[in-house]
Amino acid sequence: GENALAHADGVAAILQGIGSAPELQAAAYLVYAGDFLNKPEEVVSKAFGDSYASLVSHTRKLVQLQRAARGAAAGGDRKGDQRAEQTERVRKMLLAFSRDLRVVLLRLASRLQTLRWFAAVRRDCPAELAEESLSVFAPL
Repeated sequence: GENALAHADGVAAILQGIGSAPELQAAAYLVYAGDFLNKPEEVVSKAFGDSYASLVSHTRKLVQLQRAARGAAAGGDRKGDQRAEQTERVRKMLLAFSRDLRVVLLRLASRLQTLRWFAAVRRDCPAELAEESLSVFAPL
């Protein structure tokens, strides 16, 4: 898919466009930098403080849950009810993180950027991603 830096650039631009704080825009980069760091929460905490470390940690956990849910749904052996349950788990997890609205804003901006990337490169969006976008993110 999209290069991590380009994705973070797009997410930060979306966040800037809706008037979010510069700190949240910076967090867009820190979340994706976590993929390249050993002990990302610890590194981010030392460099930027506990607030950023918490944001990075929660956002990364949510991303991992979403990937696992999409992977399970793509397995092909899951029935419709099981897929619905998995989607509901992702939705509940997203809402659980809604205490920190920054996590929700980052995930919404990230999904919008992902969908924009698929449109820009004229590639079909994977069915699991499209379904998750409609069932989990669109209602928010």
